[in-house]
Amino acid sequence: MKGKRGKEDRRRRSENRNRKGEGVKRKHFFILYLLTFILFVLLCSVSAPTSGLAQKLEVYNLVLDNTNATLKVRFDLKIDGFNAIKEALDNGEDLGLVCRATIDMQRKFFWDRSLVCRNFLSTMRKDMLKGEYVIDLPGQTVRFTEFSAQRINKLFQNIEISLLPWSTIKKGQNYSLKVEVALKTLEIPEWIKKTLFFWSWDLIEPEYFEMEFRY
Repeated sequence: MKGKRGKEDRRRRSENRNRKGEGVKRKHFFILYLLTFILFVLLCSVSAPTSGLAQKLEVYNLVLDNTNATLKVRFDLKIDGFNAIKEALDNGEDLGLVCRATIDMQRKFFWDRSLVCRNFLSTMRKDMLKGEYVIDLPGQTVRFTEFSAQRINKLFQNIEISLLPWSTIKKGQNYSLKVEVALKTLEIPEWIKKTLFFWSWDLIEPEYFEMEFRY
């Protein structure tokens, strides 16, 4: 009986030591993860281009019309200041200019009804091997060796977004058009976005435009 009890006691002590060892490993892993997270936040704070705060996006010459039985929105986009953009591209970051247009049907006694949401996307990057700045637009890709603010602004003239069939619009009904334009840093892992939910990935402060119309 004593031999059996001694073996049982040794087995229990061994299990307790294993549990303590696993607890220490989990604690070390948590501390390592926490330190990595803090280091990442500090790096983002240091590397984030502060010059972007003084820059802005401007939507102008906006027109909403019926073309070939399709409701479309056209507008020009101007970017004031390019320091943050050039700095980000030179550092190897990929940028995305996202234009989002939505149409809502206004209602008096209920929430407005969303009819359509369409996006326009243009990406910007730098080919480090060739030393060229590359801008991808729907249907074309533009490359240039010298960073030219004037040339980039010309590329974003007459942006067109097809919204919905004109037959969807009813006479006597009030509608609202909303356009949002943002310049964002791309290729940010999803887990980082969720963890740093308080962090803004906009390189330049977004621009919002809203108008009401009636047919």
